[in-house]
Amino acid sequence: MKRGNKKPSPKNAPSKDMSVSELAGMVARGFAEVSQDFKDVRREMDEGFARVDGRVNILEHKVDRIQDSVNELTYDSRKTRTRLENLELKVFGSIQEP
Repeated sequence: MKRGNKKPSPKNAPSKDMSVSELAGMVARGFAEVSQDFKDVRREMDEGFARVDGRVNILEHKVDRIQDSVNELTYDSRKTRTRLENLELKVFGSIQEP
């Protein structure tokens, strides 16, 4: 099937009267719009990262508190084990295996 040369309709045809400066103005406006779009995206990303950073800081604080609790429990467990071993030594003369 051959393609025929379609002539643009007068409504869609580019105006031959458009000057280079008008075309340059259109391009400049297009770049300005794109530039503003990038600024908007950057602002939204910065806001999103700030929210994520805040949430990560909260999680880090919670993890630190959990680690402190684990360390305390570990210390208490070792202390209790030592006391039990000392008691076994006094009562049985040796440490009893579970």
